[in-house]
Amino acid sequence: MESALRKTAPINLEIIETLRFNPEEGFLRLPAHIDRLEKTCSELLYPFDRGAILMALGEAVDSEQSRVRLTINIDGKIDVKIGRINNIERWDIGISDKVLSSIDPWLRVKTTNRIVYDTERANLKDLDELLFLNENEEVCEGTITNVFVLVNGSYLTPPLSSGCLPGVLRQEMLLNGKTKEQVLFLDDLISADKIFVGNSLRGLISADLTG
Repeated sequence: MESALRKTAPINLEIIETLRFNPEEGFLRLPAHIDRLEKTCSELLYPFDRGAILMALGEAVDSEQSRVRLTINIDGKIDVKIGRINNIERWDIGISDKVLSSIDPWLRVKTTNRIVYDTERANLKDLDELLFLNENEEVCEGTITNVFVLVNGSYLTPPLSSGCLPGVLRQEMLLNGKTKEQVLFLDDLISADKIFVGNSLRGLISADLTG
């Protein structure tokens, strides 16, 4: 079996899942994270061992709320790192001058092949997040978040065809009817009743477009 993604994969590429662990609830949205991880492993022809992954996650956490970053390499080696969660209720966001390609297949998998995202995140300055537009000036996503706008009581989020990661929180909101997909432009952000960015680790964060 051949994989188009595998052929263009950088050396030492790793697949990533970032989860939130709460002592009372365990890992939030764990089944969805594992399902996405399995799909990405399949696309890249990486080994996937559900039992080993669950064991590694369970052994890594204790009684503290944690940010859990799991990676898998080409040999199937699992690595788990634990960090703190900074709970911030509101973020200041801006628009990156880097343009994404809506047809880039790497935008739809969560891996360490994310130089543009990491570079922009390292240069946030006074902002908390930067959002990307694609070649058609459609809103894509942030460096670590999906984007949502509230318009007339309805939450809207860019479709995957605009060029964004199928985030776990985003998918949950789509499945339970809390949001729906719609192509968004910068003017839609400006005119929205509210803007939110979010991911499974942090949940939905209210955002102000200031940059």
